Amino acid sequence: MKKYTDLLPTTIKQFVKYGLIGLLNVIIYLAVFELLTRVFLVHYRISNASASLISFANSLYFNRRWTFKSQKHWLRDLLYFGIIFALCFTIQDKTLTTLVEDYKMDPQLAKYIAIFAFAIPNFTLNKLITFRTKKEELEQIENE
Repeated sequence: MKKYTDLLPTTIKQFVKYGLIGLLNVIIYLAVFELLTRVFLVHYRISNASASLISFANSLYFNRRWTFKSQKHWLRDLLYFGIIFALCFTIQDKTLTTLVEDYKMDPQLAKYIAIFAFAIPNFTLNKLITFRTKKEELEQIENE
């Protein structure tokens, strides 16, 4: 019976890949956010939602194909990934809104903090739920 520490090298590789895709998503997010808020003068919360949705599509595609190499049906992955995204987006949006409204932080600065409030639970939940492998599922059953 393997222990969770045996999965560590795989998890580290996945986290690095997730981080690279996340970096690309941050660039996409920031470009869309900046374009909407500074050029088109769209409210920061609408800009946040729009930029996040575009990053969501990119993230799902590349994490499904490259990071986790999912063999599960794409609709299943979309459903779980979407639910986790919605949860993490809520955390991100609440963080952003609190920093801007309550602490009077500039939205252009607050968005950087809010990105981290999204990224960590997003990776963890997707690793444990959306992209869990059969091997991990069997090991969890054996350990119960």
